[in-house]
Amino acid sequence: MKKQYSAFLVFFAVLVLLTGCGSKSEVKETAAPVETKAISENATQYPLTIKHMKGETIIKERPKRIAAGDFIVLEHMFALGRSPVASGQMTTAKGFPLYDEYFKKYPDIITLSTDFGVPLDYEKLLESAPDLIIAFDWANIDYEKASKIAPTIVIDSSINGGYVDAKDAFSVGLEQVANAIDEKDAYTAFMKKFTDKVAETKQIVKDKGFTGKKTLFLMAGEKTNSVYDINFYFENFGLTPVKELHQNDKISAGINLETLVQSNPEVLFLSEDYTNRTGAVEKLEANEAFKQIDAAKKNQVYNIDTSAFGPTAIGKMYGVEWIAKAFKGELSK
Repeated sequence: MKKQYSAFLVFFAVLVLLTGCGSKSEVKETAAPVETKAISENATQYPLTIKHMKGETIIKERPKRIAAGDFIVLEHMFALGRSPVASGQMTTAKGFPLYDEYFKKYPDIITLSTDFGVPLDYEKLLESAPDLIIAFDWANIDYEKASKIAPTIVIDSSINGGYVDAKDAFSVGLEQVANAIDEKDAYTAFMKKFTDKVAETKQIVKDKGFTGKKTLFLMAGEKTNSVYDINFYFENFGLTPVKELHQNDKISAGINLETLVQSNPEVLFLSEDYTNRTGAVEKLEANEAFKQIDAAKKNQVYNIDTSAFGPTAIGKMYGVEWIAKAFKGELSK
């Protein structure tokens, strides 16, 4: 069975199949960022043929108006210094404060769908006048319908080998997007910055004496708490997962407060369920039983944005930087 690409998909049991969009409407021009690109040794030669899970797509010239079928493509484009003219799952993306600066910078992105499992609006897709459409397979884009609007690429999510495993949680998918939109230099620059930051953070963890510390990544919810078993952070930084909750790169179905107290992590990275923000983190931290775990007693509970838990490029960079700041004592607990 294909591994799920996105950590966020666990909150949605079934992805709804895309439905028809009705009759075609008149193409309306929308404002798009003017893309300029310096010629480099990595400059792409056009026409370009991209092989993907649905076949082959020919791109005649460098795409300027790109539509993202899902949140991950949208996020990857942000990481590469670009913005789509339209995107699916916009409500999901805007639910993460981490991306506020990008939506302020690019306020005119057309919403094609709101959340996971919600079909794309193909009339709006047509109106956005894209010259390229990109989506991951789990977005369930109607390839034939999309291809009638613009050249379409569907990326196989299994190329990443799982959403939490090492840097390939996002790097392979990011590279696929970069190749399609002619941003190879931006990809190389991002990955160098990321690799350097990982090495820097690993040294900080060691210098500050956190190597081997029993660490838990937890998303607090109103009724249950989900453990994110993120091997990337454990393996790269020498942190030790809570043995009894270690799921081998999976997300737990949920643990209650009693189980959390019994697991007794020394370090806790805590976020709130982004799908239902009810102040669950504050309620958990105020609980007297919670205050008895080692992480709380040692003042080593760090609030972190949920985006650090998923297969996102900017999110993973943020997570690495946040851990560095936490262990250097630069964060308020």
